[in-house]
Amino acid sequence: MPPLWTAAEAIGRAGTVALPLFFPFHLERWYEIAALAGMAACLLLYYAVWIAYYRNGRQFARLFAPLWGLPVPLAVFPSIYFLLASAVLHALPLLAAGLIFGAAHIAVSFRTYRRTLQ
Repeated sequence: MPPLWTAAEAIGRAGTVALPLFFPFHLERWYEIAALAGMAACLLLYYAVWIAYYRNGRQFARLFAPLWGLPVPLAVFPSIYFLLASAVLHALPLLAAGLIFGAAHIAVSFRTYRRTLQ
């Protein structure tokens, strides 16, 4: 994987971890509540993939295997989670960090998944 993707993933990850600390939580509008529900769904699905991984012999390829046709779910769910969090926190910098993290994390994970198929 090109170093640029790895660096972008690290920068995006740092932003998604640090930025939420500086924004207040909002649950007054319908879209904020919907975003929070989406965050909860992403978190539950993320943990479900990890549970399936542990229950099925901890095969490395399972960490990247599609779920209901969705490729690399352990990269997609956190990416969506942070994008939704930007709506709950009204945080455009978090949206930017989430987009950078999501694009890079999904690309890196998908490349790893393709290697597991070979």
